[in-house]
Amino acid sequence: MNNLKPKCFGRMEPAVNAQGFLLPCCWCDNPKTLNHKTFKKLIKDKFHLDNVEQISDVIYSKEWQEFKKDLANSNIENVPPVCKIKCEGDKINVIKKYPEGTLKQ
Repeated sequence: MNNLKPKCFGRMEPAVNAQGFLLPCCWCDNPKTLNHKTFKKLIKDKFHLDNVEQISDVIYSKEWQEFKKDLANSNIENVPPVCKIKCEGDKINVIKKYPEGTLKQ
């Protein structure tokens, strides 16, 4: 696989995790991704929501723009595995919502 079609940056809403960081999407909020060498650049202390005036300070930063460029160019070596899994080619991933109190496997 070498063709990514990122869902973040326009096609999917960003997420905010419990630690107070803006993430490109909700699928990024897992330990493996948060500890990925490239992704660590996106969750530096300077990007914590308590430390920025506006969200644009985060998404237009050098680090976030480099991440966006790596995704756009399908630079597989620099993106976390979750991006490779969720944004491969024309793959469609659906988040299923279930009525409260039910859980389906």
